[in-house]
Amino acid sequence: MAEITEGMLELFSRTADADQNIATMAANELALAVVIPLKQGILKGDITDNIFIAEEFKNGIPIEYPLDMLQAADVASFIAYTLPSHGKIPEKHVEGDYVTVSTFDIGASIDYHLRWVRDARWSIFERAMEVLEAMFIRKINDDGWKTIIAGMYDRNIMVSDSAATAGVFTKRLVNLLKSKMKRERGGNAGSLNRGKCTDLYMSVEAIGDIRDFGATDVDDFTRREIWLSEDGVISKIFGVALHEMDELGVGQEYQLYFTSTLGGTLAASDEELLIALDLQDRRSFVMPIREALSIHEDPTYHRLRKQSWYGWQSHGFGVLDSRDVLAASL
Repeated sequence: MAEITEGMLELFSRTADADQNIATMAANELALAVVIPLKQGILKGDITDNIFIAEEFKNGIPIEYPLDMLQAADVASFIAYTLPSHGKIPEKHVEGDYVTVSTFDIGASIDYHLRWVRDARWSIFERAMEVLEAMFIRKINDDGWKTIIAGMYDRNIMVSDSAATAGVFTKRLVNLLKSKMKRERGGNAGSLNRGKCTDLYMSVEAIGDIRDFGATDVDDFTRREIWLSEDGVISKIFGVALHEMDELGVGQEYQLYFTSTLGGTLAASDEELLIALDLQDRRSFVMPIREALSIHEDPTYHRLRKQSWYGWQSHGFGVLDSRDVLAASL
């Protein structure tokens, strides 16, 4: 949230004024003041922000992405995935020279008692905005990652280190992913946009396996680096950035979406799902925004002696080339 000033506290207090006109004007001013910090907070917690490229579209402009601009030599091999609407399973697109990405509304609201407003209890308001922010973050994360997982599922490729103990992360798995990402994209060493595994998303437990790397896995200098690092892990292996995700792992939300909702399977005897991405330029991962986040105060709650805030945003998600996504298991 923005820095608290006397002016902000006074404005907040006026939103509970007995004169409804004064209260409404103050609420409108406060809504404008908090929308930018809310947007910034959503980006900080959003685990899709470093993957999807957000682009705002004005009303009336069709949201189309030409596939031939990605790599003209083999347009026919592109498979795109888009999230068609709220609560839907991502759709597969294989026809035409472009993909149209649908947008849909998401929203959230929160309320609290007016007595806290009259007393200028800014901490109550700040906490309410944090909860509102978290609602949007959760929805954006789910929409983006389910689109990615759907593209990964349809590729029907599962990379696994067959020599490793089930459930244990190894550096050899990273090496296999680097090779597989290049092979499965096609082309040769001189091709444009040659496949490259740049980022690997994995569970808390898989990240924890790195802390158990022994002398046969890494040299003493690397082991010391792991020992002294803040989280006890290294950020990259063979140039591949490692990302910890609470939603991955045995019994966790995104793994269950892959195995239960979509019907995907892990390699024989493996326990955990990992997701590898090619984010060299991120052009395959798009997030069109038809209407940016806006926050409003609901005056109808005044009769209940409450103050209510609600907001909405209209967006969509698309993975224009599913070859930039690869599944792995351990």
